[in-house]
Order: sequence, then structure tokens, then C-alpha cells
Amino acid sequence: MMITAGDIMTRQVVTLRPEESAEAAAQKLIDHGVSAAPVVDDAGCLVGILSEGDFVAYPSKTGVKGRWLRFLYDQPEPRLEDLASSRRMRVGHLMTRDVVAVADNTPIDVVARLMTRRRVKRLPVIRDGKLAGIVSRVDLLAALIAVTHPD
Repeated sequence: MMITAGDIMTRQVVTLRPEESAEAAAQKLIDHGVSAAPVVDDAGCLVGILSEGDFVAYPSKTGVKGRWLRFLYDQPEPRLEDLASSRRMRVGHLMTRDVVAVADNTPIDVVARLMTRRRVKRLPVIRDGKLAGIVSRVDLLAALIAVTHPD
């Protein structure tokens, strides 16, 4: 029997919207105990993913992604203009747009290889062009245990 991403994915996925504030998104990740969330548009189509790494990454060429981390290590007192601009920051500014995703019928060995090769911890699962779930490394581990110990 071939096990697919759709068989092992988490179906109740915390999602974000591009227009959502970065501050609210960070709180949502914390509240739900997840390290990342897919970003979807009004139709439920995947448009990006936002992870904790997007918040704490060192400054990019534009300086946008490192802005939150600077408050921790660069400045004893953040400047008022930095605080104000960070509060205006939206998920769409911080999210990763080049998302690695899989179809729900993708075999889990392909999922595992893709996660390893692309160095990602989770893959959104797409069905009929819309987000259907997410597969994380722990989902793969649970599937492995279920297959090797089918009690």
C-alpha cells in the first residue's frame, strides 16, 4: 500500500493572510505552538509561508526581514520610527513566496526526499489548487512508526 502526503498530513492547519499584521501573525504562531504557517489568499490558494525564521533572519538586502531581530541585539532602545514601521509590517512583506509544496497524492518517500533536498521542515499539501493540509517532519516520523509497528 502506498502512503501519500494526503494520508499523513495535518488537516487542521493554522493559516495566515498576506494583509495580516506581522505582529498578529507572530502571536498566532505562538498561541498555536507552531513554527510556521501557510499564507493563503481569499480563495484558499497558497501564496506563501511564514516561519519563525522569517522573523529572526538576519537583515536581507532590503533590511526588512532582520528588523525584528535588531530590537534584540542592535539597539538598547528601539527607535520610535523602527517600532512604528514594524507595527505596519504585514505577513506579505515577510513571507517566503517561493514555497515548496506537494500534491495530496505525492508518495511519502518523495515527500521525505524533497524535504531533505530543499532543507525544509514542512510542506504544504495542495488538492485541487487549494491548501488541504501540511506535512511536517513529525508526520513523517509518525508514519514510519505506524508502518514498522502496526499494532
